[in-house]
Amino acid sequence: FVELEGMCGYIVVDMPSTLDPVARAVLATSDFIILVTGDDPYALQTTVTTQQVLPHLKERIAIVRCVTTPGPHPTGESLERVIRQPLAADLPFEPLQASLMRKGTPLVLGLPESSVVKELRKMLTSLIPG
Repeated sequence: FVELEGMCGYIVVDMPSTLDPVARAVLATSDFIILVTGDDPYALQTTVTTQQVLPHLKERIAIVRCVTTPGPHPTGESLERVIRQPLAADLPFEPLQASLMRKGTPLVLGLPESSVVKELRKMLTSLIPG
């Protein structure tokens, strides 16, 4: 990552939910972390565990819920009580997301005016300086 720092303003690393030594090293060197979670019990437990394992990074972590299925879901407020931190964003379900992913089309290009992309833009604008 050191080589990339001089070349890039931002580096995005999409990581699995496991906190192995490599993942911890990447997180430790990060200036800012966007932790994406779902609202199912497993995802919430993983989010809480990540916060417990990395308490020294709490100020650098923004938590985002990404809704991946249709239907009723817990409110953002109820999730915030569970994770004990405000949500930086609450990305709504987008029915066409899965088909775009299968085609290799980023959501921001395939559906730039969708509610999920608008929420993503709003979140990034508030989190990224400049």
